[in-house]
Amino acid sequence: MTEQSETHFAPEAVRRGRLMAAIMMLVLALPLVAAIVVYRTGIGMPAGTANEGVLLTPPQPIEQLALVERDSTQPWDIRKERARWRLLVPALAGCDDQCKQNLYLTRQVHVRLAKDAYRMERFILLGQNEPVDAEFEEFLQREHPGLRTMRVSEDRLTELLAATNLATSQPDDEGHYYLMDQRGFVMMAYHREHTGNQLLADIKRMLKVTYEG
Repeated sequence: MTEQSETHFAPEAVRRGRLMAAIMMLVLALPLVAAIVVYRTGIGMPAGTANEGVLLTPPQPIEQLALVERDSTQPWDIRKERARWRLLVPALAGCDDQCKQNLYLTRQVHVRLAKDAYRMERFILLGQNEPVDAEFEEFLQREHPGLRTMRVSEDRLTELLAATNLATSQPDDEGHYYLMDQRGFVMMAYHREHTGNQLLADIKRMLKVTYEG
């Protein structure tokens, strides 16, 4: 008959082991918590960040815009979508030359992502009552297949920007377009002075440090 040996640890050793484990978990968690705080609030963001676009501080959740996809009556729900980075091109009062330039630039950048292109998506944001005539419809289908058409209230977009460092921004007037992260936070703005290479550099950097959906 054999006896199973039992190992007994002194209460002090058990407490010390538990304390060390807790400290290790805290050390591992702190950088993540700090990164989330900086990302959400902009507090502690270094002035000389590597991004080419204008960082929105703090980032704003897309739900605030209550986007409605064309031919739908229900608000667009990012929770039902595959995780992707998204470019938002406003055209609230019609798509003028600057809007078309933004569409062209974002399309070319999307193509240049090559094997990672599936991780990016593009939206054009039309005003709630902005008509889409046959000529513009044909233009979108011919030049921008895969572009998704969303409708948004101009007031909602203004309110979203008002809570950020771009509070005085007028998207249509200034030719701004925006980058939204995989979780649905509008977090970067670009304007007519930004080049395709600058946008591409930012997106590649984002794709490199984020998971694939």
